Amino acid sequence: MREDILESYNVSIDQVLKRYSQYYRQVEKIETDIDDLSGNPNKVNYIVTKSVLKNLIELMVEKIGYISTEVLQNKNLLSSLKEIKLLFGNRFEVEKDSKAVQPIPIAVITNKSRNKLLVVKKNAKTTDKNSPEKDKLLGYIGGHVRYEDNVTDDFFKTIQNALHREIQEEINESVSICATDPILIYTDDNERSRRHLAICYIVEMDLDNKQFKITSDELTMKSGTSKSGKVMTPHELVSETLEKWTIEILDKVFKIKYDINQKELFN
Repeated sequence: MREDILESYNVSIDQVLKRYSQYYRQVEKIETDIDDLSGNPNKVNYIVTKSVLKNLIELMVEKIGYISTEVLQNKNLLSSLKEIKLLFGNRFEVEKDSKAVQPIPIAVITNKSRNKLLVVKKNAKTTDKNSPEKDKLLGYIGGHVRYEDNVTDDFFKTIQNALHREIQEEINESVSICATDPILIYTDDNERSRRHLAICYIVEMDLDNKQFKITSDELTMKSGTSKSGKVMTPHELVSETLEKWTIEILDKVFKIKYDINQKELFN
């Protein structure tokens, strides 16, 4: 390569980065004509290959959002969340961090009269055996906040972006998330629950004769006698064995009390 061609090439790259750098996930510059890299193509190849492999691994490993457990100590948690910035880390590291709490955006799909709701069940093959959701009917859908949901430093805007994506992925519905304050649900009765904070939004739609199509491998498909993906009344849901988040939703959204002690005794 002639020197004038190389110089023109470098100028073009600099101009592109100056104009469009905000659209690149990461830019790494390696000066090959300085220090011990000059005249050492093998070392340059090693550095480039190592960097490419590192980035490929980071692309494959899911990054999820989390906050510090200290935030939960604030008396007005909702106001505190509006003021903080969501942090992100590799999922396997965040899951093991006892000082990290994962905000989980969830949606209750109900109607305007609040006498019906969509229920789902997690796929047993993809659900951890220690998960409170395992083998339970859930009165909500949702999931973790991913790094790509974070298009702004606004905590709740990022939460809403994540929830919109989750609804699209799980039931193939594109809905707008109401910007009103969500319901916060936090239970600390086991180690797993202590590391998750539900941020619950109410999504109202006409559920009369509505047929939902489950499009996520994480949920049980609607078939046979399975109730996953069906519309039920809150009172019908009460007859099921439920986990804590759905119990809180029955109370705070549908004003229905669920006696978990009586249910466990009956079972």
